Amino acid sequence: SSSASASGGLLAGLQTKLATTLGGGGPRDEASHADPSVLAGAPVATETDVLHLDALPSFGDALGPRDTELVLQYLTAPTLRIPLLLHFFSAPARFAALAAPDLQAVLDAAFFEPGRLAPTR
Repeated sequence: SSSASASGGLLAGLQTKLATTLGGGGPRDEASHADPSVLAGAPVATETDVLHLDALPSFGDALGPRDTELVLQYLTAPTLRIPLLLHFFSAPARFAALAAPDLQAVLDAAFFEPGRLAPTR
């Protein structure tokens, strides 16, 4: 019975850790780099919001304004952002932009954070 109690406690601990990691355990400590509102410094919920921004993030001048708009617009579509970003950065003319740490953080967050796809409670 003590081993059943210990394994139950271990299982509960793992479930809590998993829920926290996947965003179900409470608010995140920092804002996501895959959130276009965080990157733009203004509320961005749709592609149209991106077009009305007064200023665009520079990503260390790795992308021009048109390409920056496209990246921000892709980030507004959580279910499509991964294939859109992969296709966008597969163009040889954009390979060099991947050296920018700011863009690396955006891609890391877009690919590996659950974001809005995480279950809400």
